[in-house]
Amino acid sequence: MRLVYDPGWSDDDTISAFLTYHRRPTGTYWGSSLIGVLRDARAATGRYLASGEVGLKPERSGSWLGAVGYMVMLDQIGECYRPANAGPLPKGTPDFIRALTYFAEDMPDPERQALYALRCCFVHDYSLVNIPTAGNAEIKAQRQHHFLLGDDPAPCPVVQLPAERWGGDLGYRPRRMATRVSLRRLGDLAESVYARLLDLHERRELRIALPGGAAELRARYAFMVYPDVRLVDE
Repeated sequence: MRLVYDPGWSDDDTISAFLTYHRRPTGTYWGSSLIGVLRDARAATGRYLASGEVGLKPERSGSWLGAVGYMVMLDQIGECYRPANAGPLPKGTPDFIRALTYFAEDMPDPERQALYALRCCFVHDYSLVNIPTAGNAEIKAQRQHHFLLGDDPAPCPVVQLPAERWGGDLGYRPRRMATRVSLRRLGDLAESVYARLLDLHERRELRIALPGGAAELRARYAFMVYPDVRLVDE
């Protein structure tokens, strides 16, 4: 485990450092923003910090802020990493959908699009209504939703699409046209994506997707923690 950046790191060294979870040490240390957002999302959703499993405070598993943390994590993963054998995705594919396409292969595309719609309204506005303005007619229809959120501990899908698609009328949003999302299962999904990254890296089948490679990953997604930083002049 390396807590101090080494300029001699290879790509594999860099990926290992960015994916390695560790407890917050004392003093000054080097950190990965991926692990930072993972740790914060786990804390906000009451999961065990070391494993990501629900159980520490299960009543928090439906935390909205925790769900936002997991969504930000998926955005970063989709931008930064890809499987070694990944085929090209259409130009303009959002990073969030890239992450689910690459690392949650069994999820059907309509459900990916619905989760991306929730990510858009949730992360930007803390809202449960998404009416897209960009994209072709098919994409707009796939990403137009009003949502109902839950954290039911019983097994259920991450996303349940309505039998009848909502038409976008803000004055008419019946529950039968709502897209239902389990925030507990969303957390489970994000944790499974992280586990998939670890598995691919262990088999040396994970690659850095950023145009600038490892150097860009280190420059944009690493930080130093200084315990004595002051944000105001004394």
